[in-house]
Amino acid sequence: MASSIFEIVCSCSQLHRGKRSTHYQLFDCPRCGQRLFVLPSSPFRRVASSPPSHPNMSWYLPLLVAFGVILLVLISFSLLLPLLTRKEGIASVDESAAYAEQLNPELQLNQGRQSLAQGRFRVAREQFELALRQGAASTEAVRLARQAELLALLSTHSLEEIAIFAMLVRDPEEWAKQFADYRGRAFLFDAIVHRDKHGNPVFAHYSIELENQVIRIALEDIEALRDLPLEDHPRLIFGARLASFQREKGGDWVVRFFPDSGILMTDLAAVEASFISTLDADVQPILARQARWLEARKGLPQKDHQEK
Repeated sequence: MASSIFEIVCSCSQLHRGKRSTHYQLFDCPRCGQRLFVLPSSPFRRVASSPPSHPNMSWYLPLLVAFGVILLVLISFSLLLPLLTRKEGIASVDESAAYAEQLNPELQLNQGRQSLAQGRFRVAREQFELALRQGAASTEAVRLARQAELLALLSTHSLEEIAIFAMLVRDPEEWAKQFADYRGRAFLFDAIVHRDKHGNPVFAHYSIELENQVIRIALEDIEALRDLPLEDHPRLIFGARLASFQREKGGDWVVRFFPDSGILMTDLAAVEASFISTLDADVQPILARQARWLEARKGLPQKDHQEK
């Protein structure tokens, strides 16, 4: 605390002592009569000085906070790490299993068969193609892949409907441009086939007739039908892709198919999924007979592998 005693020396060298008051003081020097002025006591109390703190003490609190945050992060990570590792492990196992499935041609074939039976023809086509790329080289695998390819391209319009469209378009050039929408589409037939007087395969009962015109269906173009034993007028279930639908010499309308696109169907589930109506009990024997015909062709240049 500031001293309350004052000492003041007058100009006459007289020393004066006294106690400071809260107000200033004025008094005359008894020796020389000079007026002297004394300051009052300080209104502020001096705070006792505290011992100096450690020079690094100011960093302790931030360091403690940072350490606490780091410790909390480490604890949280240690708790979550098992969960994260487990998920990654599960994901890697799933990916490995999926990759193993892709490398299994038999599995792909089975999945393709299921897709065919469900009418998922485009999915089945991809599955059979994958099976063939993975090494499935059996005759059955090739046949299933070709049947799936044909069914995946089935036309949404019948030949009768396309014939009506053709008749409505009078200009040949315009019809040629419109026909591009149907070219390459596939058609599936369930019909009796025999040979005409020229030895060409023809439908026994099925025909297309519009405006008093019979539209000829050129089955002789289809390579898959050329060497079949048709003497007993067998019922066939086959398909092919449309190549042309136009007037030819003489003005007659003719439907033609791509020669190498003909497919003799052999898979019952695929056939059942292709037709809207319920098939009869004779279908399975027909498909089995067609499979035997294809087996008999193994010694010849294999159309099974050429027709796409």
